[in-house]
Amino acid sequence: MSYLVQGYCFISVFIFITKDSNDRTKTSLLLPSVTTSYILKLVYDKTIILLLQKAIVVNFNSAWYYIGLILFSIILAYLLGIFVLSKPFNTILVNLHVPHSINSNFWLDIYKSGTWLNVYLKGQDVNILGQIKYIEENQRNPYVCLSNYSIYDKRTGEEQTITVQENEEHSIILELKDIEYIKVIDIKKTSR
Repeated sequence: MSYLVQGYCFISVFIFITKDSNDRTKTSLLLPSVTTSYILKLVYDKTIILLLQKAIVVNFNSAWYYIGLILFSIILAYLLGIFVLSKPFNTILVNLHVPHSINSNFWLDIYKSGTWLNVYLKGQDVNILGQIKYIEENQRNPYVCLSNYSIYDKRTGEEQTITVQENEEHSIILELKDIEYIKVIDIKKTSR
């Protein structure tokens, strides 16, 4: 038991933090749990217990030792999961020339404050420029919602008039299957 529970808790919490609800791992966690448990037990014994051993006597077979080990595993998995989803981790991947993202949905890499999309629709003579408001994930036919949008004629580049009441936010919802291609515009980079 001492080489299974904390590894299973660690892997389960890490998967919960880093994956979306529709993408949970369906494979057996027995072998990875044993391996992870062994590593966690070594780290816990060498760091936490050595620090506490000077203050109190630690019984390596007590229930409190195992409760601490499980809590240590859960907290470490949570912190590691948060770090893996962070921008600094993606920067590390880019600097190491790793061409993959930790995100299962590429919209999570694109979506950030100040991001605008220039959307070109299939078979229509207009394109839509708007700021990302919402993105529907994990659907067969996902949608994107753009706020503060403008519609432009592809041929002339002229903006088409949209009647909006003052102080009214206007949004448009587009199905991704109706989109020919999208240009991503990062306002922060273009304003420099």
